[in-house]
Amino acid sequence: MPAASPHSAQTPSPAAVRAVAIRVGIALGGALAAAWIHARLWPLAAGADRAAFAAALGIAVVAVAELLRAASGRDGASGVAAHDDRLVRTFFEHTPTAVAMLDRELRYIVHSRAWTSEYALGDASLVGRHHYEVFPEIPDRWKQIHARCLDGAAENSDQDEFVRPDGSRQWLRWDCRPWYGPDGSIGGLTFMSQDITEFKRAELERARHNQELLKATEALTLQADALGRAMEEAQTANRAKSEFLANISHEIRTPLTAILGYAHFLKDPASGPAERVVALDRLSAASEHLASLLDDVLDLTKIEAGRMTLEASPIDPALMARDVVAMFSRRAADKGLRLALIVDDTVPSCTHADPTRLRQILSNLVGNALKFTAAGSVVVHVRCPDPASIAFEVTDTGIGIEEANVSRLFQPFTQADGSTTRRFGGTGLGLRIVRKLAVLMNGELAVSSRFNHGSTFALRIPLVHRRPAPDPRIQLPITTPSAPAAPPCSLSDAAPDDGGFKPLAPTSPGPLSGRTVLVIDDSPDNLLLAATHLRRAGAWVSCVEGGAAALCTADTPARRLAFDLVLLDLHMPELDGYAVLDMMRRVGFAAPIVAFTAYSSAAERSRALDAGFAGFIGKPFTPGAIIESCQRLLAARPQRRAA
Repeated sequence: MPAASPHSAQTPSPAAVRAVAIRVGIALGGALAAAWIHARLWPLAAGADRAAFAAALGIAVVAVAELLRAASGRDGASGVAAHDDRLVRTFFEHTPTAVAMLDRELRYIVHSRAWTSEYALGDASLVGRHHYEVFPEIPDRWKQIHARCLDGAAENSDQDEFVRPDGSRQWLRWDCRPWYGPDGSIGGLTFMSQDITEFKRAELERARHNQELLKATEALTLQADALGRAMEEAQTANRAKSEFLANISHEIRTPLTAILGYAHFLKDPASGPAERVVALDRLSAASEHLASLLDDVLDLTKIEAGRMTLEASPIDPALMARDVVAMFSRRAADKGLRLALIVDDTVPSCTHADPTRLRQILSNLVGNALKFTAAGSVVVHVRCPDPASIAFEVTDTGIGIEEANVSRLFQPFTQADGSTTRRFGGTGLGLRIVRKLAVLMNGELAVSSRFNHGSTFALRIPLVHRRPAPDPRIQLPITTPSAPAAPPCSLSDAAPDDGGFKPLAPTSPGPLSGRTVLVIDDSPDNLLLAATHLRRAGAWVSCVEGGAAALCTADTPARRLAFDLVLLDLHMPELDGYAVLDMMRRVGFAAPIVAFTAYSSAAERSRALDAGFAGFIGKPFTPGAIIESCQRLLAARPQRRAA
């Protein structure tokens, strides 16, 4: 094929292609026009209207028909006519485009070799054969096209799929239109086609690759989204674990502070018999609290590791519930709550379960109900919802749980609301352990709650052994126990004076003689310990329980000047130490304020000092540590009381 001219890179318009085809067809005569058009113009039409180009090529084929007609009208004996006829047929046969010319009966007059090649028809000539004989399986839609073209229509397709005789599929671009005789009547049909199978296969392959790429992209997007969610969940879990470690550290250090403090107190020869009794009671309570915390941590570790085993012993469900309710009766009475037990008469007197773990579950549920209920009641209901199970339901009139937070209840290291830890304390392990124990007992733990209206936690376990219960329905109201003795250090021991509070007097002279110290903490044990050590060192001590109550110590000028030093717990319900510090400073409270906390990490120390605390005392503390810190901070301040 001759090389393309420098202008061949420019794509001609459909009109230009059509005009060139007509001129060339007339000038060169039919078949030669078709060959030249295919060789030179078809590449240029890649960006033009292919249908228009097909029409132009059809015109060239019509020119061939005109040439054949003219040749057939000459004298058959004429050598020139015979020569012209052979020349035209030679050009027609050798044109690289698949073209064919049929009469009105659809019999072949002439065709190119490319026609038989593209349709896999062999090398034999088709001249004289009927088109439907050559293509016996031709679909009806093509017969309809032929009929319309014999009526004068011209039809084409930019791409069409055909099934070849060997069963393979072929894609063609084609044009079909009538040719006209000397009298202007339709003499038959001309066909032109181009095999675009390779192009179509490449297009389909590109489409397949694009589809695969799209699917791969979607899969990668899903994986990226899943990875993002996993990373977010991991980060959330890590944050929850970090918060848990901080909480458990605080929860452990609180009873540990009391244990160590009262141990020092008992070792002190100056402690009297009555003080020793109080100290032993406090130490015992703090030890039980610490043991409970450690048990929770160990239980969760065993459960998560799959090493928790349960026993199955005979138990009386009503008696078990009654014991748990009795155990919490004092706490309920102290809060002014009604604690009641209801046992249905269908509950058997004996079933089989692990008594230790069942008691642990009920204790956790009742303890939580009392913790989160400020007014009203807590009711424990034991019943048999069906013959195969027994249910323990604990209903309270407490703060309830927002619906969005219910799903977080049983996640490890978390509580439904982060502010819950600050207001009520706790490690966030209890309900996770309870639900795991329920599953190990082949049971389930369900919760229903309305925010600010209360909650119901229902434990359901299999009823392994059932006997009729002779006892009638039981309702056990809680009687109010005798009020516990007030601790030796409380604000009730001091009457107000013009300074706001009459401090507790020192019990002996010492390095803090003549100093007045305010201690603010939400733990009565810590208040008592700190006050005892400070009073023995010669200080006058005022104690305030909780951050909100502490603000009254700075609400008048006289009160703001009443203290030489303040020990302020950082983590308390309602108002933490940072908020109390800010409020006291804003009203002009000038005494040094020392952070006094069980969160004794380096980060917490830095945060406290950056916030404006004058010093930092970690819990648990020793008498020497607290007295030395106070001495150091008070060294530069004038003494305001007589020693």
